[in-house]
Amino acid sequence: MKQKANYPKVASDMFMALSSWTFALLGVMLIVQIIKGISLYMNGNELDTYYNAVFVAAGIYMFVIGILTTFFLAYYVENGVTRKDYYKGALLSSIGLSFMIPIITLVISSFLQFLLTRMDIFTFKAAEFNTSALDVEAHIVSDIVLTFILSPYVDPSSNWFLSILVYAINIFFYYLIGWLIGTGFYRFNTIIGLGTVFIGLVIMIIKDSLLRTSLELPIPDRIITTDFIPASMSEIGLIVSGLVLIILIRYFTKNASVKI
Repeated sequence: MKQKANYPKVASDMFMALSSWTFALLGVMLIVQIIKGISLYMNGNELDTYYNAVFVAAGIYMFVIGILTTFFLAYYVENGVTRKDYYKGALLSSIGLSFMIPIITLVISSFLQFLLTRMDIFTFKAAEFNTSALDVEAHIVSDIVLTFILSPYVDPSSNWFLSILVYAINIFFYYLIGWLIGTGFYRFNTIIGLGTVFIGLVIMIIKDSLLRTSLELPIPDRIITTDFIPASMSEIGLIVSGLVLIILIRYFTKNASVKI
């Protein structure tokens, strides 16, 4: 008799658990935004939009919970869930989370901008993520920093759908890389774990370059670049990069030993 698939339940449970963490993050970011707004109001400076503020924090957040996803494995296996169902459920929940964050962030940000603009209290800064990346010299350290805080960006006021899609792609890759690194250290030794860190950074840099090419954004000088790839092929490159991470994570979790 074929065993019933548990991955939909795993996906639902993990999505709900991670959503509670996410709402806490968004709440904290909203409080920070309010405090920052009060401070800037007194000094007469421009304010970043809530959408842009969370854009930076969300990447780091998804990377961290990607690492923590590794520790759900033991819990589910202990409760009779197969490694395959755990993997599929975690992957589905991460996709849902990757779209939920930019959608909720955009709704809150749009409301705040509408309210504050009508009250004529603030003017809002234009995002400079794409241009700021051009001012950083190519170096391994600067490339790592750029990878975490200056991902390719589309202003929602110009194309809200594309903005959400790019946002979701960015943070989904952060999650996958965190998950890959977490499983690398969980299943293997430190050397292999450090190898996954290197693989993750390389793929993230490649992802940024491919996404910039696809969006026809300026590409900064970096140690690794894909500026020679035609824009028409960059989407395929993005898909391949994501599949490499997904396949590696499946391989690492497939036979991972679990202490029960």
